[in-house]
Amino acid sequence: MANAFTEQHFSRQDWTSQLVAAVISLSALSPLMSHAQSLESSETAARQQRTVEAQQLLLEGDSAYQSARYEDAASTFLKARQLLPDAPATLDLRQAATERYVQAALQAARQRSKKGDVEGARSLVDQVLAPELAPNHSAAIKLRDQLLDPVRTNPALTPEHTKNVDEVRRTLYEADGFLQLGKFDMAKTMFEEVLRIDPTNKAARRGLEKTHGLQSDYAKSAYDQTRAELLKEVDSVWETPVPSFSDSLMVNPTETNSAVTVRFISEKMKTILFPLIDLENVGIEEAVDFLRLQSKQLDNTTTNPAEKGFNLVLNLVNQDSEIGQRVRGYRFDLKLKNVPLDQVLQYICDQTRTQYSVDEFAITLRPTGSDGAELIGRTYKVPPDFLSAENVGAAAAASSDPFAEAPEEGLSARRMTALDKLRSYGVSFPEGAKATYNANASSIFVYNTAQNHDMVQQIVDTMAQTEPVQVVVRVTMIKVLETQLKELGFDWLFGNVGLGGSGLTGGDSANFLSGGTTGSGSPIEDLSITAPNNNPVTAGNRSGDSAVIGNAIDERIATNALGFSPTNSRAPGVLSLLANNVSGGQVQMMMRGLDQNKDADVVSKPATITRSGQTSKIEIIQEFIYPTEYEPPEIPQQIGGDPNGFAVASVNNPPITPAMPTAFEKRDVGVILEVSPVVSADRRYIELALKPEMTNFDGFVNYGTPITQPAVSSGIIGALDNSNERVMLTPNRILQPVFSTTRADTSVTIADGSTIIIGGLVEERIQNVEDQVPVLGNLPLVGRLFQSHARQPIRKNVLIMVQVELQDPSGRPYRDR
Repeated sequence: MANAFTEQHFSRQDWTSQLVAAVISLSALSPLMSHAQSLESSETAARQQRTVEAQQLLLEGDSAYQSARYEDAASTFLKARQLLPDAPATLDLRQAATERYVQAALQAARQRSKKGDVEGARSLVDQVLAPELAPNHSAAIKLRDQLLDPVRTNPALTPEHTKNVDEVRRTLYEADGFLQLGKFDMAKTMFEEVLRIDPTNKAARRGLEKTHGLQSDYAKSAYDQTRAELLKEVDSVWETPVPSFSDSLMVNPTETNSAVTVRFISEKMKTILFPLIDLENVGIEEAVDFLRLQSKQLDNTTTNPAEKGFNLVLNLVNQDSEIGQRVRGYRFDLKLKNVPLDQVLQYICDQTRTQYSVDEFAITLRPTGSDGAELIGRTYKVPPDFLSAENVGAAAAASSDPFAEAPEEGLSARRMTALDKLRSYGVSFPEGAKATYNANASSIFVYNTAQNHDMVQQIVDTMAQTEPVQVVVRVTMIKVLETQLKELGFDWLFGNVGLGGSGLTGGDSANFLSGGTTGSGSPIEDLSITAPNNNPVTAGNRSGDSAVIGNAIDERIATNALGFSPTNSRAPGVLSLLANNVSGGQVQMMMRGLDQNKDADVVSKPATITRSGQTSKIEIIQEFIYPTEYEPPEIPQQIGGDPNGFAVASVNNPPITPAMPTAFEKRDVGVILEVSPVVSADRRYIELALKPEMTNFDGFVNYGTPITQPAVSSGIIGALDNSNERVMLTPNRILQPVFSTTRADTSVTIADGSTIIIGGLVEERIQNVEDQVPVLGNLPLVGRLFQSHARQPIRKNVLIMVQVELQDPSGRPYRDR
């Protein structure tokens, strides 16, 4: 038992030792176990962090995909997939990232293909079909086949070309927008920009065609508008001016209200005429009261009693002052006849040493040189360049004190004001006074004392006299010609009307009644009766060309225009009456008539612009060159070797050299205007010396004679025809021109803006023809059927008018200032 216990004790001791050893071993292994657990926890945390990051990337990729930023989406999905481990816990999420990457990569590949980057698209598809991603993806395989197919994908497509396509499309839309807005130049520039990018772009060419078509339509509209406007100007030239007897009282719309009122009052003072003034030993107050009363009675410019006359104010500043007492103490006599009010006031001012001024409310008389402190507002017309940029302020101070210190602002240039300008001329501005400039109306408004207003008026008048003016001269030359022709006559033709036997009268033998003889007139071919000589009973009555004889020069011009002399043809038949079987014969009556009216109107309006004292000439002409000398014609003395000079049958037209021109002259045909104006000192009248001339070419007069020869007998060589017929070999024309000239050379005085008639001609020439058959024409009632009446009045009126207008350098009428 001891041994058993010993063994058992040993065993227990041994287990204990083993247990202690195990404990000791475990104690030694515990740090290693703790480290392993720590690594596992860290790995788990890292995987969880990568999962969170992958999920965040997936959200960012989804946002990029929805924004069509497929390249960014594919890159983001691929990063998310790489962050997810290939483990069961993240298998679904990794698979979702893979699918999303494939979809985004395929969309990005399509984008690259559309932009011409085919190689880049293939690279993306190859990445999708990688063994570790989606090697069997059907959409990717289909897209790869499409990219490899040269029919479905153009292998020549480049990114640069795709970029140009987008630029061309954008530029075409922009060009079309400019075209719709009517900005044709900008549209043309845009279309040309497209052609610089794509030289064969048909849309740009069509756009340019449309642009040019619209520009052409606009140009046609502008042409029609300009033509209508110019034709309107031509038609308005025919308007004759209406004399304006009260032009000075007309209101100018460009003036300010106060200026209009002052001008109206000033001109109205000149129109009120005092027939008789007889004042003895009167003072200024009595004279002013007299003028105030008489002006109302003599004012014929208005019918409103409240507007008749003037407000005459006597302003002596201080009546108790020495100046006021002296003015009231003047006594004078005034005896005048037919004098306007402004002159009467001037006489009174001269006698009392006063002066008058006109404002928009009254005419004020005040002592000369009075320094009243009352401020008055007036408006003055000034030249457009009244103000100019000058160095004022520091420059002005430096000029007055060269040793003064420079101001802080330095020599800064600023535009001079109306106040500065008037002060530079010596006009003082007390407290409350001011001056403003209106550039639109070229006027200044001055609010100052009466004495300073007088100085301002002198300054404005002086500037107006020194301002340059231009003279515009317009000459209108009108020529009106009217020709009328009225004719009514009758022709009677008898075709062997029987008078005896079975005729109109009894008897055994028949006598016949026929027309007149050849000597009574030319045979008439338009009557249908076949008579022995075809001459009517009324052959002696003149008709047509034989009734009305034109002007000799006109006849010569017409002869040359026709190429032959006009025949004495009768007026055309209007109505014909034919009676057959009248006592075995025929009777025909032909009524002939004319009712013609011809007008020829010519108007010319040359215009020129010049300065006073200078001659200006304008020529609107054509150079007409005409022959003045001719070589005589050359006629051969022998033809075909026949010593007798007769023409042989083979030579019917021998060589004749007609008269040939050898010397020429030039004549200016058109309008020539030469003017020399001189403007009066007050700029109201113009002394004008002018020479307008209008030359027209009327036609040629032929002074040559046709060259003829006797007719050659047919079939007989060298024998002449026994008849009186002659053959014209050459017309042998010797032409000389005929010109009509309207000219004036005169000197006149014209008011600015007026139109006057400086010359003209009124002429009327009447031809009246009344022919009748003797005896028959005197029969009552039926006698008119044997008469021929013709009347041709020719009326001519030539008128030359001239209009002169002064303009300032800006082109405005000077009288509107």
